[in-house]
Amino acid sequence: GMALEQSGDAEGARAQYLKALSLAPQDYVAQANLARLGYLRGDNRAAIAAFRKAIALNREYADAYSGLGVVYHHQGYREQAVVQLQKALQKNPGYAGAQIGAHLPRRGKTAAGHGRIPTRHRL
Repeated sequence: GMALEQSGDAEGARAQYLKALSLAPQDYVAQANLARLGYLRGDNRAAIAAFRKAIALNREYADAYSGLGVVYHHQGYREQAVVQLQKALQKNPGYAGAQIGAHLPRRGKTAAGHGRIPTRHRL
């Protein structure tokens, strides 16, 4: 899925993540990857639902909390964003993807890694 996503084939990547989930419904990484694609497509509702499901599958997965925080931030819900990013840091204190600072990631930016919801685990 990640190779397709990186080559610009978001729909192909989405199909691969959905296939992975059909074979392994407890795959929280595939769920978070699907959430990230929803966010990048502008489907915040789908992204939020998928990130929440990833969190329900693995409450220790910092990437899902961070991704959820990014979506909340994009929607203007700063308090909820900060709560989720803090949870990511609680799960993984050294997690750079959740560092709270002046530059919360925004969709569309790519300089210095901004704009991408961090995913350290790739399918």
